Amino acid sequence: MELIVKLTDRNYLKQIPVRSASWIKAKIWNKDMLFALISAVIFLTVFYFGYEKIPHNFYEYRDDGIITMSHAKNLADYGTISINPSGERVEGYSTPAQFFSYYLYYKLFGISFKVYSQWQTLLATFLLGFVFIKFFKTDYRVGLIFSFMSALLLTKDPGFLGWHGSGMENALTHVLFLTAVYLLHKMYREDNVNYYFVPILFLASVARIESIYYIFPLLLLFAVSRYFKLKDFKGIYLMSAVLGVWVLFNLWRYLYFGDILPNTAYGQQISIFTRIGKILEFSPQYYKTYAVLAGKIMDMHLGYLIGLSLPLLYFVKRQKEILFTIGLLLTVTVASYMNPYLFGAARIEPTRTTTHLAVIAVLTASFIASRLCVKKHTYWILPVFIAVTLTFTAVNLTKPYYLGWEISGFESVRKEFKTLKKQHDIYRPTVCNVDLGVLSWYKQFNVTDLGRLGNPVIARLWKDDKKELLADYIFDLNAPDFIELHDNPARELHFLFTDKRFKERYRPIRETRSPWLKKNAKEFPAVMSGLWIRKDIQKESTSRERLFIDKLQGNLTLDAVRDELNTCTLQADGFTYAARTVYRFIPELVDAGLYDDVVELFEKSNASEFDKAILSGRNDAHWYKRILTYLDKPGS
Repeated sequence: MELIVKLTDRNYLKQIPVRSASWIKAKIWNKDMLFALISAVIFLTVFYFGYEKIPHNFYEYRDDGIITMSHAKNLADYGTISINPSGERVEGYSTPAQFFSYYLYYKLFGISFKVYSQWQTLLATFLLGFVFIKFFKTDYRVGLIFSFMSALLLTKDPGFLGWHGSGMENALTHVLFLTAVYLLHKMYREDNVNYYFVPILFLASVARIESIYYIFPLLLLFAVSRYFKLKDFKGIYLMSAVLGVWVLFNLWRYLYFGDILPNTAYGQQISIFTRIGKILEFSPQYYKTYAVLAGKIMDMHLGYLIGLSLPLLYFVKRQKEILFTIGLLLTVTVASYMNPYLFGAARIEPTRTTTHLAVIAVLTASFIASRLCVKKHTYWILPVFIAVTLTFTAVNLTKPYYLGWEISGFESVRKEFKTLKKQHDIYRPTVCNVDLGVLSWYKQFNVTDLGRLGNPVIARLWKDDKKELLADYIFDLNAPDFIELHDNPARELHFLFTDKRFKERYRPIRETRSPWLKKNAKEFPAVMSGLWIRKDIQKESTSRERLFIDKLQGNLTLDAVRDELNTCTLQADGFTYAARTVYRFIPELVDAGLYDDVVELFEKSNASEFDKAILSGRNDAHWYKRILTYLDKPGS
């Protein structure tokens, strides 16, 4: 009632613009905001010139980033977290924060992976500068100097700069880890706990699937430090809130995907528990092996700046706030150094998942240098430190290098598949190769990923003692319409080429014994690079599968499926081709409201466990376990 009276009072209404301007000035547009924006523009400008010196194909649009976006697009377009329109569940990515981010952008704006990659780099760079200067609240003018110097140093780390602009999750880890450190720094300095920061701290903990490894120690340090400073438990409550959300998120992951580990861990054969065992065994060889990689991480991503700046602590006032912030930064540094002992070398490039160390390193050096007690006899320390830092960086300068896995080669394969699809009139073909990202993003095919990330069955069969089962799965059950292999992947899968089913069932579109294979696969003379099409699926084929595909393209009804299953039963020639055919049409069956009824037809029939599993995969967290059990049965 009071609000209604105010809104009818002309004098009150006249005061609204004035009060709004005062609120904006006090809460939003103030000195903090002004200097943060200037710092953000500095980062954007320096990074822009840094990228102009690097060929764009060195870093833009890496395929692994597009894999994450492909999962998010599949959820938006087809309702399941998957790489395939037909939608069996799979967690073939390890960057939940980027998954959420792209899902939101795609759902709202329908943007492509290229546009998203560019905007991610732009916004992340802006936010790096925006947050960075907030550590220098005592003197923003000095902060601007260090913002410029830090941005310049970051552009001299080609690994950091390349991965920051690659379209992968690195840009997000850079911003989220920096923001997490800042928020804890801010709360400690101001003696408060703000629970509105919980979502941001949680996002930092899932920037990568293992990012809790970095965020939990920071939360613990904050909780303990606050307790000794103020003798209260609010820091513990904040830590518990963030961990609570993290636990709930991982419980959802387990219920949705059927496993707490992402399929990327199985695909890359990463076992945290095995590595922890090795660490606890104190194996000299284990420590020696990863000490080399740990040292490389520190060297490549400006870790030497931390070593150069720590001696300056002798000249810095021992304030609790300063020591706590340095403690946060050193916690991330130590965790980055120890990263390879727990997680091994990163996919694509060994130091890729630790590029955030560069941000922490330049911030550590800048923060300590900015807090120097410049007295009568120590005024020379700051300029000398800056000169030594720039000289050391120039000596250790690494030239820009090609990051690997750009999409141009993958695009050409996708276009070949698309041409064959049209030429043979194949409805939503299943394609099989090792290049997953751009191939699956367009949703033109269902993909059987021989790179293992996008297929839980192949990831778990990728063992020497499981090769026969892997061949059975590919040739007898999955039966992809197209298979494409090149050089190294072909060598790894050499046993497929000596399997009689390969030549019996597939016709080459192109194949060659490349010079690389002649040199590196001498012991496997049958191995070829090339592209093959399954004979039963060609346009001129009269196989039951081909006829059933043509039938459903013109008559996608429950009766059509039921009639085919009845024919299969009468002729005793199996259901698997029928299940594979129906699998192609799952999105259309869902749209028509027929999906559940079709799945029920197979459940009530004599179809195999494989047939039932591939059709129910969009709703069943354990679909791949059912297939593995089926393959392990004698005589399956």
